[in-house]
Amino acid sequence: MLWLSRSATTLEQRGSRFRHDTHPHHATQWTRNHFTRSRPCAGELSGATRVDSFSTPRQFYTTSEREQRQEAETSNAPPQQETTASDLDRLDVMGGVPVPSHSVDLCMADGFQLNSGAEIRGGDGVMLVGGEGFAWRPWLAGDGGKRLVNAKGQWDIAGESLALLSLVWPRPDILILGLGPEIRPLSPAVRRHVASLGMRVDVMDTHNAAAQFNLLVRERGIDEIAAALIPLGWKEGRGAAL
Repeated sequence: MLWLSRSATTLEQRGSRFRHDTHPHHATQWTRNHFTRSRPCAGELSGATRVDSFSTPRQFYTTSEREQRQEAETSNAPPQQETTASDLDRLDVMGGVPVPSHSVDLCMADGFQLNSGAEIRGGDGVMLVGGEGFAWRPWLAGDGGKRLVNAKGQWDIAGESLALLSLVWPRPDILILGLGPEIRPLSPAVRRHVASLGMRVDVMDTHNAAAQFNLLVRERGIDEIAAALIPLGWKEGRGAAL
């Protein structure tokens, strides 16, 4: 009986202490060895700090407080410099490739100026092959007149005028023909002769042919591309001499 009365007194004292320590907004339940607390009511969430039994405090932030913290961190960070202008030199993938000395710098009415500083004037054309530039007069391989167009309106030259290409090794893969101020269809004989040399032919006016040659010779190399150009001032029967 003495042991039972002491146990009852101890339980009554513990229950009284737990009742006084309980928050008015929480429902407290007694189990054998611990207390469990039900969910806090909605009004409690307005506080900044939440304390649970047997747990560490956790900090809650509202949306405005989170934004204020982010703004404070951003204001302390060093300003970043924004650049909207593009560096065109970095976009030039061929910027590190040297310009061949036999590329065309200037197309003139009566000739050409090469990157090496050499000039071919007097109405002569130019043949560019193997890193070299040669004065080219394809009309002399014909009947001697300054004519490059046949009766059908096709650009027609003798095969002997392209004999230099048969002496070059390795043979260029592409021959770019610049026909003067305007473009014309090639005669079948010229196409067959170029094909017999194992080369492909690309036909343009002289201005575009020079630009195409300058681009391809840097991309593919001087051994892969050849060009044969007629001056921009060429006129049938008169030539291009000033």
